[in-house]
Amino acid sequence: MNETNDTISSTSIDLRNMALSPQDLMSQDFNASHLTSLLLSHCQLKIFPMAISSCFNLRVLLLSNNLLQCIPTSIAHLHKLTFLGVDNNQLSSFPNVSLTSLKILEASNNDLCNGSSRWPLPEFPALEQLAIRNNNITTIYRHGTYPNLLELDISNNGIHRVPVDFYRLKRLAVCCNNIESLPLEKWRSITSTSVVDFGLISLLVGSNPMNECHLQALALFVHDVRRKRASAENRNDGFFICDL
Repeated sequence: MNETNDTISSTSIDLRNMALSPQDLMSQDFNASHLTSLLLSHCQLKIFPMAISSCFNLRVLLLSNNLLQCIPTSIAHLHKLTFLGVDNNQLSSFPNVSLTSLKILEASNNDLCNGSSRWPLPEFPALEQLAIRNNNITTIYRHGTYPNLLELDISNNGIHRVPVDFYRLKRLAVCCNNIESLPLEKWRSITSTSVVDFGLISLLVGSNPMNECHLQALALFVHDVRRKRASAENRNDGFFICDL
């Protein structure tokens, strides 16, 4: 492989759009202990490069648009990892490991459930953004699994219900699922007490089998939240985007 001088630096490697094998990565001249960013999308990788597991200071790992079928448990060695992109691969499972610093996980367009009815990901206590579209998911995660989650995109799956506590999120996308109704009564009870406690500012629910009556109730609820936020003395957000 012939790399440009800009490809490899002391803290970052960008090999996007290059056909690689795991051996190619091991042959690269980089200091694993200083590496903080590794970009390997569109590299035709079929196997997770084990050399990555020795990059203990890695914070950003992009492996999108490859041919990966599994991620080894050795990824747990990346204690400082804050961003992981593994979307558009062939993953059928995710290792049950603790990534305590992970804040953003992009895992859309895989097959993480692989016929199972269980939620496919482990707990990530620091996770703030999760995109897991198109993974044949039918069961949502347990309450408290991601206590710091702010944004969730779980569109294009087989979800049947939206848990009440999703009101704590800032942005929620559940388009193209099997959801017939949202917990509007419980949400209405929360906003009637304090609209400040209702976190959602963006809710995308298009292409679900909701009847006309429920859609009208949702539209009225959104209007009510907007009105209350507009009049709230200490509001953080005076708007609520809802795509029906």
